[in-house]
Amino acid sequence: MRILLCVIAAFLVSMYGTGARFLDSLSNNSFFVKLLAAFLMAFLFIEFIHWVTVQLDKKYDWKDSPL
Repeated sequence: MRILLCVIAAFLVSMYGTGARFLDSLSNNSFFVKLLAAFLMAFLFIEFIHWVTVQLDKKYDWKDSPL
């Protein structure tokens, strides 16, 4: 699920502000470089948030003591 979110976020970021249509972007090599860079950034960001959430749940479980 997280990887699918990363792909969607990377696509939206790489298409934002280009003004080009999707099929026109596929013929451009720089689009794939932007897509890969955006995917890596989104993947690292989402995985870091997941890691922090897991670590916090281990130490402070919100189900046991919500306050």
